[in-house]
Amino acid sequence: MEVSLNHPASNTTSTKNNNSAFFYFESCQPPSPALLLLCIAYTVVLIVGLFGNLSLIIIIFKKQRKAQNFTSILIANLSLSDTLVCVMCIHFTIIYTLMDHWIFGDTMCRLTSYVQSVSISVSIFSLVFTAVERYQLIVNPRGWKPSVTHAYWGITLIWLFSLLLSIPFFLSYHLTDEPFRNLSLPTDLYTHQVACVENWPSKKDRLLFTTSLFLLQYFVPLGFILICYLKIVICLRRRNAKVDKKKENEGRLNENKRINTMLISIVVTFGACWLPRISSMSSLTGIMRC
Repeated sequence: MEVSLNHPASNTTSTKNNNSAFFYFESCQPPSPALLLLCIAYTVVLIVGLFGNLSLIIIIFKKQRKAQNFTSILIANLSLSDTLVCVMCIHFTIIYTLMDHWIFGDTMCRLTSYVQSVSISVSIFSLVFTAVERYQLIVNPRGWKPSVTHAYWGITLIWLFSLLLSIPFFLSYHLTDEPFRNLSLPTDLYTHQVACVENWPSKKDRLLFTTSLFLLQYFVPLGFILICYLKIVICLRRRNAKVDKKKENEGRLNENKRINTMLISIVVTFGACWLPRISSMSSLTGIMRC
């Protein structure tokens, strides 16, 4: 049975029990200053994430109701998925890091990992739809133009696909005391404690799922987005090269540049920040690690 842990801590290899896929805790416990900094970082992310994302959603749907467009609605959807992570995942992770064992029950164990995967999927596919909209608007302005209605239909499809894609996370995570069975600690601090771990029938099943997830949730969408924006950049450069430009066209071109710069920054930041998490989810070791 392939088992892996959704846990911030890690350990050295166990030689006492060949059937165990876990490690000892003693040699890999984070020092107090590092743990404090980690908790402070999580807390800052939680506060800024909640305040920033909720503020953006309110601005888009309340103050700019008449100015809503395809892009603004998808950006609001991005903020909603990030807010979901703040509400459902971050504070559980902070407590899990501090306590070193899971206290929230089996349902929350499954749900936190599931919600995090759903959020990643919603974010990346929202960026894909946004890239398509920018491509149509700039490269193919006389073609199909995505509307606000299309945005809501797109969001519905994004959430349905993301919820289905992440189901294996909900099914595979469970509670177990296996990581604590062979601890050589002088106290019974971890007696009867459990960890929230990922449990697969075999390494082959885990490899198949994580590889598919990496392709569908990260590599293919980001590749598609980069191609769209590359074509957009080429198109804008060609338009800039034209000598005969009216002032109003030049203003519109500058506005498109500003929006594209913002969206490209979002994509680059998303790709850079989520790559470590995606890589850890796709890890083939299936064990607890630092």
